[in-house]
Amino acid sequence: MPGDLLALPSLLLPAAQSPLHALANTTIIRVRHDDLRPLLDNRELSEALWRDCLGDASVVERWLINVGRKSALARIAHLIAEMATRCAQIGMLNDGVFRLQMTQEQIADAVGLTPVPVNRSIKTMQDTRLIQICRASVKILDWSALVAVAEFDPDYLQLPDVCADPRRAARDQLC
Repeated sequence: MPGDLLALPSLLLPAAQSPLHALANTTIIRVRHDDLRPLLDNRELSEALWRDCLGDASVVERWLINVGRKSALARIAHLIAEMATRCAQIGMLNDGVFRLQMTQEQIADAVGLTPVPVNRSIKTMQDTRLIQICRASVKILDWSALVAVAEFDPDYLQLPDVCADPRRAARDQLC
């Protein structure tokens, strides 16, 4: 997502982490550890970086639970609800529509499935009018039902001013 900080733990644990793969055109700004370390003396900056790491850990924890306990439909609904919420936070959700430039194979990898249940789950969500997908755009048609299917509670995202319905948030500019 635009504005995300990546690989912050490498500042203290420089061992190789999982490789990153961009799914769309991406601009990455690299900051050398030697340039960042002196800034850690600033308490506010240190706390902000620490909060970012804890937020990432919270997302990983949530997805471990999702993969271990939820159905294919619930996992994909959760991914869509999470992405809509995060897009609303950064002004990239317009009237319930956001860009999701992922193939079904990439979605499958992200939620721990194979492409077949991903395809079936997306079809089910479209047939039941939870979402509509056209090319790389997802439109949320029924936020409340999507949240119920996903068992989605945005608190784990650690976002300020999270709204219950990101479609409303985008429309009313509450978030």
